[in-house]
Amino acid sequence: MHWVFLNVNKFNKDVSELRDDVDLWAWLIKNTGRLTAVPNEFKNNKIAQAFLQEAEYEALDGKEKFAYLCDMMREIEIRNSINEAKRRARQEGLAEGEARGRAEGEAKGEVEATANIAKRMISAGLPISQISMFTGLSEDEIRKLRS
Repeated sequence: MHWVFLNVNKFNKDVSELRDDVDLWAWLIKNTGRLTAVPNEFKNNKIAQAFLQEAEYEALDGKEKFAYLCDMMREIEIRNSINEAKRRARQEGLAEGEARGRAEGEAKGEVEATANIAKRMISAGLPISQISMFTGLSEDEIRKLRS
């Protein structure tokens, strides 16, 4: 940590002459009240943006500050509602996907189990008509399993 003593009245650097964050702070402190727009040099500077945003807020009167804070709270509530809706939709989508996957897996397993039973019945020499009656497979499906 180091101390910087600043005589704002003697600080006369132009924006193009600012060397470091101390110069930036000094320039902002001296010139904020006279700004009508944010200088292009500060458009991507987070320090300057935060300082100027805070200065803009501090320039508001009591009613304007209250209205600003109410707007900010509404914005936060809306953002939270959107995030919660996204979270729920994601959970519902995952649950639906899991259920669909489970159902497809069960159906596939049932088909495979039925085919295995039919193959054993074929190996045991049972007639196709009986195999069809017990497994629910068509005679054509049973013939395909033979090959």
